[in-house]
Amino acid sequence: MRVHRRRTRSRWRRPAPAQQALLVLVRLYKGGTFTQVSANFEVGATTAWRYVLQATALLAEQASTLAHRSASRGVF
Repeated sequence: MRVHRRRTRSRWRRPAPAQQALLVLVRLYKGGTFTQVSANFEVGATTAWRYVLQATALLAEQASTLAHRSASRGVF
């Protein structure tokens, strides 16, 4: 999250990158609505939705790299 913010020059986010990641984990693990998650983290529902989209896109970017690394080590 921190690297992505630096790369996109996005400094003015309310939660710290760790809080943003935690918001995403809570949403994905517990499956609560965006309204519930956003209320807990004191951000808007649309902002929570955007954070989850950004995080899943970042994970998807790294998925092929991680799979390639694991395959080269004989993990799969």
